[in-house]
Amino acid sequence: MREKAIENLKEYGYKAIEENGVLMILYDGPEKAFNKVFANACAIAKSTGYKASIGMRSTKKEGEAN
Repeated sequence: MREKAIENLKEYGYKAIEENGVLMILYDGPEKAFNKVFANACAIAKSTGYKASIGMRSTKKEGEAN
C-alpha cells in the first residue's frame, strides 16, 4: 500500500520516498506553505488507502531563503 501511495504522490508532483518504513514527503518550498502541502499530501495518500505514518521534512539547507 505504501508503494502505491508513493507512486500516486509522485503523479501529483510530490517528492515522496520510503524512509525507515515511513512514507516521507521531501519539501523544498516556502515555510509558510508547509502545513498546507502536508495536509494535501496526506489526503492524497489516504485516498489510495494508505493509513500508516506519514512524515514531511524540508530539504532546504539552513540559512537558505524561504
